[in-house]
Amino acid sequence: MTEKSTIDLDSYIHRLETSLIGRNNGEKVYKLIEERQGKFEILETNYREIEIVIPKKIITINYSFFSGLFETIVKRLGDKGFREKYHFETTEHNLAKVDDHIQKILSASTPEEILNA
Repeated sequence: MTEKSTIDLDSYIHRLETSLIGRNNGEKVYKLIEERQGKFEILETNYREIEIVIPKKIITINYSFFSGLFETIVKRLGDKGFREKYHFETTEHNLAKVDDHIQKILSASTPEEILNA
């Protein structure tokens, strides 16, 4: 197993983008990442850590974008599993947003999803 894979969101968003918004946009980025770097499940198997770089030019990331990109992964891995595998390189503000969005995804989960995570 290799140590780390890096996904730099700057490669997947418009060069003038300053806010990551919209579930559809998050889903598009998810698909682009899988096309260019491989399926997330395979990346998770091949790497101990997956670093997500959110460029400093991004002033905020909203819940709808985050959930479009990460909801299925957070639900599949659960809180602890997601946080152990995925690490975010970004501003303090965006790190706080990421934490909030993870909790919101998990609180929206069904009891069965939470128990099986």
